[in-house]
Amino acid sequence: MQDIQEIYKVCQKKNQLPTVETRLASLFRCLATQMTNQLQSMCLNSMRDFDRFIRSFSEERGIKDAGFVTYLKPVQDEIHFNPPFKKVEMSLLDSYDIMMK
Repeated sequence: MQDIQEIYKVCQKKNQLPTVETRLASLFRCLATQMTNQLQSMCLNSMRDFDRFIRSFSEERGIKDAGFVTYLKPVQDEIHFNPPFKKVEMSLLDSYDIMMK
């Protein structure tokens, strides 16, 4: 922290500090980056925790390959998923319902 303050003082003496508008823009970019990083970390941590939960839940019951298997199938100029995402979503929501009980 002392180094940052020293740099600030030197720049202030040389009249090289950015304008208020530039500082605000920099602050907002910094905050946006920090918030993005935090959201990414929270999502990754949640996914890791959910994966650990599913694995521990499966290991308790002797299930080896717990998880979802999806297949990609080209149909004309589109790629279709089997099972559809809606079914995967419902299965995940059912898992959360079980957790809440």
